[in-house]
Amino acid sequence: MEIFLLILIMTIGAACIYVVYLASRVWLLEKMSGISPKVTSETIDEYITHGPNPFGTLSGEKLWKAMSAETWSKALGAKAEEIDGYRSRYKMVLTRHIESLFDEGRFDGQAGKRESASTLLRVPMLRGSVESFLPFAEAQRLYELGFQSATVDPKKRDHIADELDGLVAELFEVCHLAVEKPFSQFLLPVAVNSATAAEDDDDFGELPELDDDAADAASAQTKT
Repeated sequence: MEIFLLILIMTIGAACIYVVYLASRVWLLEKMSGISPKVTSETIDEYITHGPNPFGTLSGEKLWKAMSAETWSKALGAKAEEIDGYRSRYKMVLTRHIESLFDEGRFDGQAGKRESASTLLRVPMLRGSVESFLPFAEAQRLYELGFQSATVDPKKRDHIADELDGLVAELFEVCHLAVEKPFSQFLLPVAVNSATAAEDDDDFGELPELDDDAADAASAQTKT
């Protein structure tokens, strides 16, 4: 009798805990739905883990297709005006993804190990985050350029800078975005600084010689 009563109490306790859990989930879903109507039972776990998605229902490869599509498609799950509004915000996401792939390749190059690039990257934003996607061929090429930047002579990085800027320009153009300045200027700072230093050396090498009067004046000033 006592064992039966104990089992009954444990069963009732477990049922109460489950009911409280379900109630909390329903309350949380209602609260989040009030903040963003696009939060559903399918996306609530992602919402809790990563916060709100600044691009609504667009994420990962779906977001890339929306940004790089020639014409808007209803299958993307967003309105045409929403996609146009997302474009300026997406510029930061694409920039972060490009930088991450290049830096990952550079770090692996310094460590002497080569790996495959990931086409996906979770990009944190001011509020929430979004999963960014790049096609494998472009993602791997960005990684390889970063890898090469760490393994070649800094004085021979011109071809890396040219290819990097060309690839970035293509990605931005596909997404109907404009590149403000070459990415090689901040992803390859050593190469840029070396080039600047070389220009400075050339400038000093071309300083005009002093004529006789200026030389005499300079000599007199030194003696004084």
